[in-house]
Amino acid sequence: MDISQEPVRGGYPPDGFYRLPGIDRARARAQGLIPRSPADRLFGTRLTHASVGSATVVMPASPWLAKGVQWTSEALPALEIIPLVTTALAGVAQTTSPPGTSNAVHVMDLNFIRRPTVASESFVARARSVATGPSRVTAEVHVEDAEGRLVVYATGQVTNGPSALVPADGPVPTLAPIAEPSYPTPDPPARPVDVHGVPIVGLLDIEWTESDPGGAATLSCRPNEWMNSSLRIISPAVLFTLLSCALYGAEGQLAFAAGKFGNVEHNAHFVFNVGNTMRRPRLGKFAAHAKVTNRNEEAVYTTGELTSEDGRALIMGTTSSTIVALPDSGSEVSRDRVLAAVLYTDIVGSTPHVERMGDARWKDLIEKFREQTAKHVLTFRGREVKWTGDGVLATFDSPARAVQCARAIRDAGGLFNIEVRAGVHVGECELMGTDVAGIAVHVAQRVMDSAAPGTILVTSTVREAAAGSGLRFADKGRHSLKGVEGDWQLFGVDD
Repeated sequence: MDISQEPVRGGYPPDGFYRLPGIDRARARAQGLIPRSPADRLFGTRLTHASVGSATVVMPASPWLAKGVQWTSEALPALEIIPLVTTALAGVAQTTSPPGTSNAVHVMDLNFIRRPTVASESFVARARSVATGPSRVTAEVHVEDAEGRLVVYATGQVTNGPSALVPADGPVPTLAPIAEPSYPTPDPPARPVDVHGVPIVGLLDIEWTESDPGGAATLSCRPNEWMNSSLRIISPAVLFTLLSCALYGAEGQLAFAAGKFGNVEHNAHFVFNVGNTMRRPRLGKFAAHAKVTNRNEEAVYTTGELTSEDGRALIMGTTSSTIVALPDSGSEVSRDRVLAAVLYTDIVGSTPHVERMGDARWKDLIEKFREQTAKHVLTFRGREVKWTGDGVLATFDSPARAVQCARAIRDAGGLFNIEVRAGVHVGECELMGTDVAGIAVHVAQRVMDSAAPGTILVTSTVREAAAGSGLRFADKGRHSLKGVEGDWQLFGVDD
C-alpha cells in the first residue's frame, strides 16, 4: 500500500477553532464536531472522551502496526503503540490549555507490561494529568487491551503555550456534529496487509537505508499530508514511530531467534521544538539512526536519534528489550489456586440502546460507565480482571465487598439510564497470569445470566460467608445453571 499516492483523508478545524479554551477543543474532538486529522485516519486513533485533566483514546490492533514479520501461533509480532500514547498525552494536555495555545509532546516514557499484538482487537488509552504548570503538563497513560488488561504504562510531559502555528484570525466558530465521510475503501488500519516485510514500514513508506549485523540501522521517510496532525504539521506520533522502527531494526540486526525480543521500556525526548519546521514542503526526508550500545545474555539496550534533512536533531530515543526464549507450544501455564469472591456484571439489552443512540454516543456512554465501574471495584478493594464487553469480571477477598460493589455498579447504571444485572459466587479460582479461570468463575457468570434486569443474585455460599455483614438476602429458589451440574440455591440482594 503506497498511501502517499492516495487522496488524503481527514481534515482540519475551522478558522478560529484554537481561540476556544482547550477543554472545549478536546470535547469537540471527542464529540465529532471537527474532522479527525489525517494522522488519526492513518493510525486509526480516536479521542472518545475528554474532561478536565483526563482523556480517553482508542486505536484498533491493526496488523498494519506490526513491527515484525513472525505471524505464527507462537510468535505474533509486536504492534506499534506509540501513536495511541502520543495522542492520549496531547489530548489530556489540551483539556487544561487556555485559548490560543497548542500542545507539543516533550518527553515520553513507555513501560511495557505485556506484548501488544493483534490478539487484542483494540487498545484503549486512559490518560490523566498528574501536574499542570503554566507551560507544561505532566501526565500518565494506562493502555489496556480489549480484555481490560494493562499493556503499557506510560508517562510524559507536554509543553503547553502560545504558538505561531495557532491561527489567530477568524471568529470563534459555532460547532455542530459533522457527518463522517464515506470512502470506497476502508481507512488504512482496516485493510488487509499487502506488503512483504514489516507492515508499519510499508504503511509509512519507510526506506531501509543502512544496516549493520553488529546492531545498527538507518531508516528514512519522506513526509506526506497523511502524516499531518490537526495543526497541519507532521504529527509527533509519526516522528517517534519512525525512530521506534529504527531502534527495533537495530535490535533485529543481531539476528536472535524469532520471538526472543520483548520491549521493556521505550523513551523519547523531543530535543527540538518542531514548530513551523514540520510544515511541508520544506521538510525533505527524515532520517532515523539507531545502534545497539549494550547487550548481555538477558537484555539489549539501543539508542537512536531522528534528524531532519539538514542534519538537525529532532528526537533522541532509547529502548531496552529482554531476550527470552519462547515457551514450547506444549508447555503448561503455571497455575495457582486461590479462594475468591467472583463478581460478574452485564448491561441488559445493549442492542436497543445502540440502535437508539448510535454507535458513537453509545461508545461514549460505555466509556464513562466503565470508568465508574473501575472506581467502584477499587473502592471495595477488588481487582478488575477484565472488561467483558458490556460488563466486568472482578475478584475480591471478601464476599460482602463483592456484593456491595455489585450494588454500586448497578446503581451507577441508573445514572446512565441503563439496567445492570450481577452475579456473585465464592470458590477456588485458577490464577493464569492476570486472568482467572475455573468452575467458580463459570458459576458466577451463570448466576448473573439468571438475574433479572437491575438485580443481583448470589449463591448460598456467598450468603453464608457474608453473615454478619449487614447485607440482607431474599430466597429466589433453586435454579439450573447452564453447563454446571445440579440445582443451585440462589438469593437476591435486598436493598
